[in-house]
Order: sequence, then structure tokens, then C-alpha cells
Amino acid sequence: MSFQERLERLEASHVQLMTDHEMLVKEHEAFLAEQDREWQRQQERWRQYEVQRQEDRERGAALDRRIAELVSGIGEFIRQSAKK
Repeated sequence: MSFQERLERLEASHVQLMTDHEMLVKEHEAFLAEQDREWQRQQERWRQYEVQRQEDRERGAALDRRIAELVSGIGEFIRQSAKK
């Protein structure tokens, strides 16, 4: 095998390796982009969950206040009724 033939085979091998490397990099970048999109979707779901939790806490606190006022009102009504 002549030096020129060896050089040509080496070049062809190098071109193939570089092509394979570029394809691998593109696949990896596409995978990472999909992972990033999934992470962003998960973060949005968590944000929505936290907003819902906060709204539920606020509704629960308002309901607790209303119940306390109702019980207090009933207690006051019974107290005043007992005086008569």
C-alpha cells in the first residue's frame, strides 16, 4: 500500500469519524433540548400547583373565620336568650 493510499484511507476514516461525531452532537443537543422543555413543563406544573395550594389555604382561612363568627354569633344569641 502506497503512502498516498494510506493517506486517502486515513482521510476517509477521519471524515467518517467527524461525520459520526457531528451526528452524535446533534442527537445529544436535541435530547438536551427535549429535557429542558420537559423541565420547563414540570416547573410550570409546580408553579400552578403552588398557586392552587395558596388559593386553597386562603379559602380555608376565610371559611375558618366565617365558621368562628357563626359559632360566636350563636353563642352570643344563646347567652342573650338565657338572660330573658
